[in-house]
Amino acid sequence: MWDLQKKVILANQLSVISSALLDGELSALSTGGAWIGIFAFAMQIDFSGYSDMAIGMGRCMGFHFDENFDYPYISKSITEFWRRWHISLGSFFRDYVYIPLGGNRRHHFVNVLIVWFLTGLWHGTSWNFVIWGLFFGLIIFIEKYTLLKVIDKIPGFIMHLYAVIVVTFSWCLFYFEDFGRLKEFLPLLVGRSVSIWDIMAKNQLLNNIWLIIAAVICCTPIGRGVGKVYKKLSLKVPPVAAVFKAAAAAALLGLSTLLLIGATNNPFLYFRF
Repeated sequence: MWDLQKKVILANQLSVISSALLDGELSALSTGGAWIGIFAFAMQIDFSGYSDMAIGMGRCMGFHFDENFDYPYISKSITEFWRRWHISLGSFFRDYVYIPLGGNRRHHFVNVLIVWFLTGLWHGTSWNFVIWGLFFGLIIFIEKYTLLKVIDKIPGFIMHLYAVIVVTFSWCLFYFEDFGRLKEFLPLLVGRSVSIWDIMAKNQLLNNIWLIIAAVICCTPIGRGVGKVYKKLSLKVPPVAAVFKAAAAAALLGLSTLLLIGATNNPFLYFRF
């Protein structure tokens, strides 16, 4: 139930914001609207809801799958981001493509490009996905020989800001399959728009402020702290913990069901892959 709400309560509602701002006429979009739209998409596209539902259903049948996402948005480098993001996909390409090609022992740069070309292609058969994959491959290769050697000397918040900006830019490449729209969108992020702020961006932000705050919080390990509190409660007063868990699951199921019944937008992102 907890993982279902990631998809239905958070991701589906965030997709309404991103679609409203990014799928319309870009020439009328403000800089603020462009940033709100792409940030909403960045939080919407975290597939941990799908993966965790699969993990939960697997446990119902006796299978134990590893975690596939480990709070990727708290990363301080792109290399760390991809250790935390889509862990199973990265492990597969590392074990069955990168290492057999020679890893970093020979033809390192070529091996990296091949792996990230395939990573982009895995996400979709459009050139924007290939460019998205190669973009990450190039950044990770550069980080290995430059940034990662001095990362301990750079303040953590600067590294985190760097990672967030690079990843957010990458989602622009991921979102727009039409290169014409991508070319039109990117200048909006740096202020080359009709306005810095407009009424549509303001309404989307104010009407969804609590949803955005909740999504940002869920991108951090705060939830682990709640889990630790629950475990302590379950050890001290098991009946209370059991009732609390059942009530929370029932509430999440009820809310998710209501939202699905009344939903006009229920995207399944894997259709494009």
